[in-house]
Amino acid sequence: MPNSQTIVTVLANGTTDRKSYDANGQLSFEQLDFTDGRHEQKSFLISGAAYSSTDSFFDAQWRITAQTQFKVDGAILDVMARSYEIDGSITTTHTDGSGARVSKEVKKPDGTDIQTTYNITGKPYVTQEVSLDASWRISKLVLFNSNGTLYGSQVYTYAGNGDVDVLYFDGTGAKFLEQIDRADGTHAQISKAQDGSPYASQQNEFDSGWNLTRQVHFTLSGAVLETLDFMKDAQGTVITTVTNASGVVASIDKLFLDKHHELSTFGVVGRTYTSSVQTFTADWQLTAQSLFGTTGALLESDTYQYSPSGQLIFTQADFADGHHVQTNHDILDQACTQSVMVFDASWRLTSMVLTKADGSLYADVSVNLQQNGLKELCYYDAAGQLFLDSFEQKDGSYLAFAPKTGGLGQAYMPEAAALITGAGLAANVDTLNSSDSHDSGWTAICDLFHGPCQGLPDRPSDQAAHQTALFSAATLVVPASNSGWL
Repeated sequence: MPNSQTIVTVLANGTTDRKSYDANGQLSFEQLDFTDGRHEQKSFLISGAAYSSTDSFFDAQWRITAQTQFKVDGAILDVMARSYEIDGSITTTHTDGSGARVSKEVKKPDGTDIQTTYNITGKPYVTQEVSLDASWRISKLVLFNSNGTLYGSQVYTYAGNGDVDVLYFDGTGAKFLEQIDRADGTHAQISKAQDGSPYASQQNEFDSGWNLTRQVHFTLSGAVLETLDFMKDAQGTVITTVTNASGVVASIDKLFLDKHHELSTFGVVGRTYTSSVQTFTADWQLTAQSLFGTTGALLESDTYQYSPSGQLIFTQADFADGHHVQTNHDILDQACTQSVMVFDASWRLTSMVLTKADGSLYADVSVNLQQNGLKELCYYDAAGQLFLDSFEQKDGSYLAFAPKTGGLGQAYMPEAAALITGAGLAANVDTLNSSDSHDSGWTAICDLFHGPCQGLPDRPSDQAAHQTALFSAATLVVPASNSGWL
């Protein structure tokens, strides 16, 4: 097998041509030394690279001035050109096979460097210019649009204590973000607020793991508007504390591991309470709240229940004086869709309001409690007219009366389907109280049973006896199991 060899030839123009061949007789390298001191080197059959051959040019000082890289098929992969300026700067450009410039680098004698990348894809900008200092730390980054206009820029400053300050500017040159990366690993970001925010700028503090630890909101003048502090306790609960401009804690939000929240609000103005504690689900659905006065005393406790679809169906409010309010929402298969019931401290119903689906009043219900335990519920419509009167005993039995067209009435027991017309009831009443001359008209029945209800005459002095006698009539007694039908 023949050995590799180099053949030197002096051409007619004085150029020295050195050709080297491998053991297989293939040309692997050629060097041309020109009479003006320049040089050209050609390398062939290069393996392990994106190119298979190169053609390099050098000046008289053996500084490379140009290089072309070729693919295995002879097509151009990259063309590099380098120039040396009088001030010591070195400029290097790269062009692809189509002739489009790919990059540019300017090395300055002070050790700084500017690197430009062109034809960037997948980004909102197409050109990136990076400036490096003598320690090869980035000092500036400039981004350009396809039309050559400025997309944005970043300026880097390195403090003696190791902190790095980065300023971000938009295409107009306006600063919109500042980021400080501290030597201890923590970070800070100061940004301009979006339009519509109550603050003009905000500063976010992060720990070394980029977990948010503090956020400060500033007014347009730079004054602190509010401060938010974030921490995690031993149980994994994330606690957010909000402090107002005066340094007073305004709220505390606790996010538990199961993702539900507990929000405490302080310094509430314009309300009967000055602070509150509210409990929310993971998707911020309110489930309970407690309201407190200026002394910290509990004023009210509320609980909320929802349907499987997330619709509020029940609310209960328990007040400091012992009374309670229950609200049922979305009542089905009834003439009303919402009811608000008020109870005293002994959980005795004192009033009730029933509302239709369109929000209008269905019934305003007044409750009269008798000493003998009898409870009377008077139902008035939106016009203030009585349309139902119900009497309930302690054992759960009840009677109800409703006006009929023409002024007559009927007494009924819904579950037993027992019905007595006005005339029949009047006869029964006259039998029980023959001393009163009641006829079969509704007025007489109202006189007997309604008494103090609005717009109706008072009961006679023996109303309790009438009620007791009426409830003792076998045909008008309803079993206790039918209680609560209203």
